[in-house]
Amino acid sequence: MLVNPWDTWQLGLYQRVDSLKDPEASVDESTRKKAALVLIDDLAAMVAAIDEPELRALSASSPRVSPGAECLHVNGTKSGRSWAAFVNAVAANWHELDEGYRPVPCHGGLYTLPAVMAEVQAAGGPLNDVYRGLVCGYEVVTAYARLFPAPRPLALHPHASIAAMGAAAGVATVRESRGSVVEVSTSIASTLGVLGPFSHATEGKLVRNAWAGQGAVSGFHAVELALA
Repeated sequence: MLVNPWDTWQLGLYQRVDSLKDPEASVDESTRKKAALVLIDDLAAMVAAIDEPELRALSASSPRVSPGAECLHVNGTKSGRSWAAFVNAVAANWHELDEGYRPVPCHGGLYTLPAVMAEVQAAGGPLNDVYRGLVCGYEVVTAYARLFPAPRPLALHPHASIAAMGAAAGVATVRESRGSVVEVSTSIASTLGVLGPFSHATEGKLVRNAWAGQGAVSGFHAVELALA
C-alpha cells in the first residue's frame, strides 16, 4: 500500500502535540523555559504599546464591538474574549521583538499567545493552560511555515497569512479538545488567512499591526466551526 507523504507528515505533527490536550499534561522543563521567553517577549511588547493612541481607541470601542467583561486588554479594559485577543495582538505588534523562531518568517507567539491568554482567562484556567496552548499553537504554525516557506522576495506577510492557524491550534488545545479537533481547526484556519502585502510592513502602514489580531479572532472562529 502506498503511503501518502502528506498524511504521514500531518500524523507526525499532531501526534507530537496530542498530549498537550490533556489538562494534566505538563510541558517539559526545556520547552517550558523557551515558552516562557516567548510569553515574556510578547507580553513586554504588549505593555510597551499601552499608551499608543490607536490602542486606546481600539480598547475604547469594546462596548460597540464586543461588550462583556470576560477578559482583560493589556491596558486594563475588559471585553469579550475575541476582541481582547484582537487588541492584545495588535499591541504585541507595535514594538515587537520577533520572538523565538528564526529559520522561517513566522513569529508564532504573536497571534497564538493573545488568543490562548483570552481563552484561559475566560475559562478561569491556570497558567499551565497558557503554556499548553502556546506550545501547541507555536509548534503547529512553525511546522507549516517550515513545510511551506514563503517565496522570496517576500510578497505576502506571514502575520497575515498563517496567524489564524497558530491561534486555532492553541485555543483548541486549551479547550481540551479530543480527537481531531486541533487538526480540523487548524485546517479550517488555513483557509481564513488574510492577504497582507509585505510592503505594508516596510512602508509603515498601520494595518500591518492588525493582521495578527485578525488571525487571533479567526482562530476562535475556526475552532467553533470545527466543533460544529
